[in-house]
Amino acid sequence: MSTKHTPGPWEAIGNLVRSSMVQPEGFPRGVQIAECRDAYSDPHSDEAKANARLIAAAPELLEALEDSLKLI
Repeated sequence: MSTKHTPGPWEAIGNLVRSSMVQPEGFPRGVQIAECRDAYSDPHSDEAKANARLIAAAPELLEALEDSLKLI
């Protein structure tokens, strides 16, 4: 399986998801992947922060799924 996405690891910082990798000058904190908000567009809610953590785990979850497929 071949996937194309910003390489992990990703990190959640509040309601933001960024790549953890160091970029060339001008992008010292990585690339922003997503900005989460809740149903009322509140970026500071617990729901928005939880969604950011879930999205940040996506590269690791994908890797675990791909490893599982090899065992099946």
